[in-house]
Amino acid sequence: MALIDFGGIREQVVTRKEFPMTRARKVLKGETIAVIGYGVQGPAQALNMKDNGFKVIIGQSKKYPKDWDKIVGGLWGVAIYFALPLVAGLDERFGWTGEISVAWHLAGAVALAVGLGLTSWAMIANAYFSTAVRIQSERGHAVCRSGPYRFVRHPGYVGYTLQALGMPFLLRNGSPLGATADGHACKVLEALIDRGEIAVGQPVGWNP
Repeated sequence: MALIDFGGIREQVVTRKEFPMTRARKVLKGETIAVIGYGVQGPAQALNMKDNGFKVIIGQSKKYPKDWDKIVGGLWGVAIYFALPLVAGLDERFGWTGEISVAWHLAGAVALAVGLGLTSWAMIANAYFSTAVRIQSERGHAVCRSGPYRFVRHPGYVGYTLQALGMPFLLRNGSPLGATADGHACKVLEALIDRGEIAVGQPVGWNP
């Protein structure tokens, strides 16, 4: 076993040497592992155990996030990081749109850099920044008023928008703007649903 310091608290931790995967499969054979909660760590831990041959079920309270935020976030990721570069490459290959000036490339680079910086600043300033839309009452969720939240209501969404608008111009072509529009529409939809989900009797400042 290993003695590990967790924020000033020293604990004995069982390592792979004492409890290898073969032993884990033997001990837990026929057992069902319940993952309670499906936040940031839940999906990765549950899928990891499932892929290693364990029977896993998920338990989550009805008051916590629905699946829509994960779906919308996934669509945004596909639009921005898959569809946009794909369309840009096809545009370069087949010449659907003409070349744009260097100034537009630079503007796109600046918008992308500012967007990434703003989103990162929001993540650092807001201890409750999360991709899942929910009030984190178990952690004493409070309104964030520091960092970019002093100037912008939703700096995370603003940062995502700048990234989505800057990337097509950085990639030299105009046609990727269609994919960007789809991706940005996903983020706008997420923000609107996000606002409606917690509008009644809940504190503000919870989300990106």
